[in-house]
Amino acid sequence: MIDLARPFRVESVPGVLLYADTKIPSGWYSLPDRPRVAEDDKGRPAFKLLLYGREDRVFEVTGGLVTCTLSLRLTVQEKALLSAACGPGAQVELQMLWSKGQCELKLNDSIQLRGEPSLYGDNDCVMRMSLDQEAARHLEKEFLEGPILSWARYNLWGQPPAGDLCIEGKLDTGKHDLGQLISRIRLS
Repeated sequence: MIDLARPFRVESVPGVLLYADTKIPSGWYSLPDRPRVAEDDKGRPAFKLLLYGREDRVFEVTGGLVTCTLSLRLTVQEKALLSAACGPGAQVELQMLWSKGQCELKLNDSIQLRGEPSLYGDNDCVMRMSLDQEAARHLEKEFLEGPILSWARYNLWGQPPAGDLCIEGKLDTGKHDLGQLISRIRLS
C-alpha cells in the first residue's frame, strides 16, 4: 500500500516524487511532481487547437475546439534513472489503483477544462472544450505567442486506507511550438 505521508525526491531525477510501499520494502510508486501534457511515442503533445471559420482572402475565426490530454506518465529516461538510483531489485513502477479522480486545466482566466482521469497506469485525462469566436481568437493568439502560462491539478482518491493525493502545478508548454498545434477548418 502507498505511503502518501512521506514522498521522496531523487536528486538525479528532478520533477519526480517517490512514495514508498508499506508492504514491499523495495517497492516505490513514482509520479511526476506536477501534471504533464501527454505525448505520443514520437514526443508530439496531445494538445490541439482546432479553429473553424470563413475564408475570403483571410481566414476569419468564428469558433473552435481545444483538446488536451494530461498525464502522470514518467519518461523512459526518468524510469531508468530511478531504477539506477534506487539500486538492484528496486521496483520503481508500482501502480496505484485509485477509486476516483478529477482533473482541472486552466489555460487562462476564461478557459478551464475538467475531466476524469483513468484510475490506473499513467492516469491519462482527455479534456476538450468548445470555444466561441472571442475565446478561439484569444487562445489562437496565446498559442502563436506561446508558451501558455497554464495550471493543472489532479485529485486522486485512494481506496481506504490509502488516502488521497493532489498533484498540481504550472503546466510546461514551453518545450513545444504551440503554433504547430493549430489546425484550421474552412466552413462553406
